[in-house]
Amino acid sequence: MAKSSDISRLIVFAKAPIAGEVKTRLSPFLSAENAAQLHRRLVLHTLKTASLLEHCQVELWVGSDHVWWDQLAGQYAITLHKQCGMDLGERMLSAFDDVLSRSDKAVIMGTDCPWITPHYVQSAFDSLDQNSAVIGPAKDGGYVLLGLKRPMPALFQTMPWGGETVFAETVSRLQGVAWCELEPLRDIDRPEDVMVLKKSLPALTVDLDRD
Repeated sequence: MAKSSDISRLIVFAKAPIAGEVKTRLSPFLSAENAAQLHRRLVLHTLKTASLLEHCQVELWVGSDHVWWDQLAGQYAITLHKQCGMDLGERMLSAFDDVLSRSDKAVIMGTDCPWITPHYVQSAFDSLDQNSAVIGPAKDGGYVLLGLKRPMPALFQTMPWGGETVFAETVSRLQGVAWCELEPLRDIDRPEDVMVLKKSLPALTVDLDRD
């Protein structure tokens, strides 16, 4: 298949908003039901942000089947894809392999960082005009966004996912590669992150402290 070099592709990784399966590190600060509701709002917020990008094809890559995905695909005119792989690294690499066979550059992000703006994503795509990789660090030591112009398996294999060294380890594996670092952002993993969210984006947390 010929590549669509004039189209940037944004990969959004998402989990279904099922209580007890998402945002589990927020327990007991939030109940399982409220954590799932927060996750649902974060997914919607992410897709709304993505919909504001110009000249960008948004692809929603999901971990499991759920009726909600079809609703979102229709609402936001996005394409649905199934994640493949045993761990996060395998799933991300598989997505990059697929997308970069169809486009010259791709950016991947999850739904845990509501502070990602259209400008932030666009700056990632723009940086790939001069670099082979771009990374948006997370303040907890991971990253909120990664962009590539070609698949790089070394960035995903035997990585300590979920730990505080993911960003540093990824950077160490980018030696010899032209890459760009974006502004660090916070993602929503811990109770203190929710407290910050309540102050900066209160609409995402309305009624979540009520059981």
